[in-house]
Amino acid sequence: MVFIFYLSTPSAALIVKKFSFLKQVFGDSVQYPAHFFLYFVLFQLAKGVFIHQEQGNKMRQVGLITTLIFTCFYGVMDEFYQSTVPFRSFQLRDILVDCLAAFSGFIIELKAQKG
Repeated sequence: MVFIFYLSTPSAALIVKKFSFLKQVFGDSVQYPAHFFLYFVLFQLAKGVFIHQEQGNKMRQVGLITTLIFTCFYGVMDEFYQSTVPFRSFQLRDILVDCLAAFSGFIIELKAQKG
């Protein structure tokens, strides 16, 4: 979460400059794979806070849903924060990518529980 917050703070131009090697791999659309990766990882890490091994299957599912909501909420709050930072703006598409990443982690976990 701290790393995501750090990336939200400087101007977009500064971020692109710091991570210019990613632009060579992904082209001009580096922003969306980066968002997806960061929020997928955030979901996986936050899962450890909301889910405990000794919980029953029903409680694990509640924990997964809570993790999904938390991760999406963090994405929304991050975008609101970015709207207050100079040279940054609120992007609905970023929120959609963030939530898609969290939802992907959610689906993978559900399939892993059943499998």
